[in-house]
Amino acid sequence: MDLGDRVIVEQPGHPHHRKTGIIVGRRGERAPGEFWYLVFIELNRRSYLFTGTMLRVIEEKKQAAGARADEKKEEQDNEKK
Repeated sequence: MDLGDRVIVEQPGHPHHRKTGIIVGRRGERAPGEFWYLVFIELNRRSYLFTGTMLRVIEEKKQAAGARADEKKEEQDNEKK
């Protein structure tokens, strides 16, 4: 899981169960190897802390437009050679 990834809350019984959001921050370890994630839930328009075990990635972050433009330029330069 990384910043910008879209996730769904999969913890049964949790008030936000089956709601989706975007990871906007990482706040340290709850236990060794298990991090707290700050997730913006669009439906509530608020951010909440969840552990990594409560979340599942449903869509990974897309690259920024500037990064894609740089890659496209490199591909064009390589084609010219």
